[in-house]
Amino acid sequence: MSVLVEVLVFGVMAPAFIVFWAVQLLRENRIERGIWLARHGRREDALKTYEKAIRFAPRYAPAHVAKGRLLIEMRNLEAGMAAFRKATVLDAQCTPAYEGLAVTLWQSGRYEEAAAMWRKAIAVGTPRRRFGRTPGYPWGSDQRAFAFTRVADCLSELGRHDEAWEALEEAERLTPKFPPVHFEMARTLARTGDLQGAAARIRRYLALTRGDPTWGGRAPSGAREFIEYLGTATELEAAAAPAGSGTEPEAAAPPPGRGTELEALPSNHPPQAGPGITARRSQSDRS
Repeated sequence: MSVLVEVLVFGVMAPAFIVFWAVQLLRENRIERGIWLARHGRREDALKTYEKAIRFAPRYAPAHVAKGRLLIEMRNLEAGMAAFRKATVLDAQCTPAYEGLAVTLWQSGRYEEAAAMWRKAIAVGTPRRRFGRTPGYPWGSDQRAFAFTRVADCLSELGRHDEAWEALEEAERLTPKFPPVHFEMARTLARTGDLQGAAARIRRYLALTRGDPTWGGRAPSGAREFIEYLGTATELEAAAAPAGSGTEPEAAAPPPGRGTELEALPSNHPPQAGPGITARRSQSDRS
C-alpha cells in the first residue's frame, strides 16, 4: 500500500515540478532576451519581448521592472514609473522596483518623493530572516550605503543639508570605506560653504580610490570637475586668509589637473552655513 502511495505521489508531483521549472526558465529566458536586444539597440523589439513575458507570466514582478527600465531609457518616464509601481503591487518586497521609481523621480526633479522612495528601497532591501530564509531582494551594506547617499543628494537639492548629513552618517556607519559616501559628504560640506571639510573628505575618497577621481567610471557624473574645482577653491581660500590665522588648510585637495574652475557649486541652492552639520562633521572627523 505504501509503495502504491509513493508511486501515486511521485506521478503527480514530478510533472508538477517539471512544469514549475519550465515556467521559471521560460520567463527568465524572455527577460534575458529582452536585455540582449536592448543592449544591441533594438529597443522596440526588446519592449515587445518584455510584453510577451508579462502576458506569459503577468504576476512576475521582475518582468515589469525590466519593462520599466527600458521605458525610462526610451524617455517614457510616466510609463516606466507605471511599470515599476505595478511591480511593487505584485511584490511589495521588490527592491529593484522601488529603486527604479526613486531614480526616475530624481530625474524628474521630484526630490522629496525620490528621497522617500529611496528610504522605502532601503527598508525593503535590509536583509532579515523569516522562517529560515531571507525574503525579497536583499541588499548588501554597500548597496544600502549607496542608497543613503542618494537620499542625501535629494535632500541637498532641497537645501536640507543637515538632514542630508544625517543620511550620510548612516551610510558611513554601514560602510566606512565605501568611496561614494566620502564623495557625497564632500559635496554636502561644500554646499554649506565648508571647503576645508570638503577637501578632507575628498582626500579620504582619493585614498580609497587610489587617486582615481572617477573611481573606475563608477563615481557620480562630474566627479573630476568637482574635485578640480575644490582644489582650486581651497587654494584660493588659503591665499586669501591672513598668515597665521588658522584658517589655511593643512593640505589642499589634490586636483587631477588645473584650469577647471566652476562658477558655482553643483547644487540648485546657494551655500548655507549650518551649525548642526558643522558640529556633527567635526565630531565625526575626530572619531
